[in-house]
Amino acid sequence: MATLTDLNPAIMTAIDRLQYRATVGDVATQSGLNVAIAEQGVLALAAQTGAQMQVTESGDIAYTFPQNFRSTLQAKYWQLRLQAWWDGISGTLFWIVRVMFGCSLFVVLFAILAVGFVMITTMNSNDDNSSDSGGGSGGGWGGSHGGNSYNPGFGSWFIWSGDWLSFGGPKPHDDGKQLSFLETIFSFVFGDGNPNRNLENRRWETIAQRISQSGGAVVAEQLTPYLDVPLNKLDTDEDQYVLPVLVRFNGSPQVTDDGQLIYTFPELQKTVQTTAENDRINMIPDYLEEKSWKLSLGNPTLVTYAAMIGGLILILSLWFTGILPGPISAPAGILRSVSVGALAYSGFYLGLPTLRWLIQGQKNNKIAARNSDRFKRARQLNTPDEVLENKLIQSKTFQQRLRIDQQPIAYDTDRDMLDQDLEQKDKLDAEWQQRLEDRS
Repeated sequence: MATLTDLNPAIMTAIDRLQYRATVGDVATQSGLNVAIAEQGVLALAAQTGAQMQVTESGDIAYTFPQNFRSTLQAKYWQLRLQAWWDGISGTLFWIVRVMFGCSLFVVLFAILAVGFVMITTMNSNDDNSSDSGGGSGGGWGGSHGGNSYNPGFGSWFIWSGDWLSFGGPKPHDDGKQLSFLETIFSFVFGDGNPNRNLENRRWETIAQRISQSGGAVVAEQLTPYLDVPLNKLDTDEDQYVLPVLVRFNGSPQVTDDGQLIYTFPELQKTVQTTAENDRINMIPDYLEEKSWKLSLGNPTLVTYAAMIGGLILILSLWFTGILPGPISAPAGILRSVSVGALAYSGFYLGLPTLRWLIQGQKNNKIAARNSDRFKRARQLNTPDEVLENKLIQSKTFQQRLRIDQQPIAYDTDRDMLDQDLEQKDKLDAEWQQRLEDRS
């Protein structure tokens, strides 16, 4: 009996995309799963949801799933209900975390500005008292103090000016995603995750869809634009890199009369989808393109503002802790503790994205090299030489698209068993009668 562990979310997603009617080959094509895993998952899902089956005389099966199959599964398993609930609130919770971290930047900023305000006020008060008692001139940052001259206009403007806080509205990012300023702060520090975290899924989905679109028969040059062939092996024999594809999708090599290899995948040739439906679902790229890492997906202007605020906190905290030379330094106590805390915060705030930027630069160089290699292979396929063109022509003789729903049906779970048995009996009797007539 199928259990919860047999239910694969990738198969459910594929069933949704296929409009709830599919073969194992259709599911493997849409999900990129190993054919054996796809078959096991489809059977488990069919058993749990009461899917209808049509079995052809050749033994091929087409499945029709109820459109509310997810609700059926959730009614059976509390784990799926919990997962659906978590999926519904996790986005909101993560948004709250991002916003709260963005708010922390302003808390630290206002704290360090408050330290500066208290220290400047105290200094001015002491200078005024000194002036009253000693009759000296000047005070604070405006006159002479210990033989040094300070400009109150610049210091006051640097700390209190609101010009650098005029953020403006967020602008759309290149990919259409918009982040608020508070979200951009989180994105600037921690990034937005691996842009290629689903790379392997994309790879195998695209390969399976390319094979299906090609009628289940391809040459190696049609697959290598989606594989990681070593960069220094661009001109080597591509066939040695196709073995993982054969294993995953139950493919086998066919040898032509002139010794060329054509790879056929019978399971991916069986479908209930029309060519038009398949093309509508699958927009297949010419090659697998990895996405470059970015420091932040936020608007560049807002990212700049986030960095500027972090830099301001760092400079002020270095100043108030006495690390940078300056006219004022926080005395021991709460003001010094706040300054040290702000220094630690700003060091982390600016240090982490700096480290990520250095690492991402190295990763992006490797990604660019792999993308360039796959692009070259795709271009070679689009402008084939005589040998490759001959292979592509020969592969067409192995291509076929077997529509399961257009084959003679031996068994259909949507119909009465007795009626089907009578039909099969009549059919067998007619076949035997025909054989006897042929012999006589």
